[in-house]
Amino acid sequence: MATHLVMQLEKVTAGGFLDLYKQRRELHPVYNSYTRVKGARPHEYLEPVLRPLYTTSFLIDDRLADNDFFGAKQVLVLSASLKTGLGLAYGLYRRRPGGPQVVGLTSTGNKTFVEGLGYYDKAVAYGDVTTLDASVPTAVVGFAGDGEVLPAVHRHFGDKIVESTTVGLSHKDAPRPPADLPGAKPRFFFAPDQMKKRPDELGRDGFDRMLAESWNAFCGSGGRMDQD
Repeated sequence: MATHLVMQLEKVTAGGFLDLYKQRRELHPVYNSYTRVKGARPHEYLEPVLRPLYTTSFLIDDRLADNDFFGAKQVLVLSASLKTGLGLAYGLYRRRPGGPQVVGLTSTGNKTFVEGLGYYDKAVAYGDVTTLDASVPTAVVGFAGDGEVLPAVHRHFGDKIVESTTVGLSHKDAPRPPADLPGAKPRFFFAPDQMKKRPDELGRDGFDRMLAESWNAFCGSGGRMDQD
């Protein structure tokens, strides 16, 4: 880390600012945005731990809903206890009734924790994927990039995988999934793409209000830390 950071502040408001220092100017604004926290928000102690990841969760949920869940009747969240997974599960949970069933895949040690959150309809250990009904149209959201879990899910559901979204790479040393998996081809989620789409449609203020309302509701529900 460092003791100092040189920044070039622009678009300064009461709520935050952009850092457009020359080495970072070409990055998407989502990576250069800073929010004022102290004394200004009801859940400020959670902001540095969960807020940046919750924004990604919110955008994934928004993309799925924006595409009518690609026809899926259930969403499988891989690495269900990760912070971003929790936020996504909460967003999907809020779409009841009428939204897809939400299934969390997690390690055996974290299964009880995931079940206790109340955001998932079901928690399943990685090794028990084959206990799930393979006839249900399914969207998969993977956060770990694990080369064994994702293929197992695709092979179990086959062409019933209607969407496969890869978000992160928390298991960076694990083997990568093969390219010839059955079902929808896995594609990487790039948050700035959805971040740009929504403000263009809703206006920046409208988008910020929608995100803030969702975030405050999540914090009020008892948003939890990850256990992976």
